Amino acid sequence: MMNLVFAMRCKWTNRRLQRYIDMDPAAKLSETEITRVRAHLAECERCSANVADFTKMKSALHSLGDFKVPDEDSLNRLRSKIDQIASPTRE
Repeated sequence: MMNLVFAMRCKWTNRRLQRYIDMDPAAKLSETEITRVRAHLAECERCSANVADFTKMKSALHSLGDFKVPDEDSLNRLRSKIDQIASPTRE
């Protein structure tokens, strides 16, 4: 019976994890929900691992925004190489 109760807490918590991590004002958790999520995370390694995974993914997605466009010379060299490879060889 205790495992079932704990499993239900995991399910309840997991449905709120993304909102808990993001703290998005548009999808805000109540203070009671935040307290319940925190209490569950303090005792559940599996749900805590999910938070760590989500946090890493969020960080990785944010780093994609740091993508820098290559300089014009690099692009020109690449285009030239592509043209060279794509053009038919003359015999």
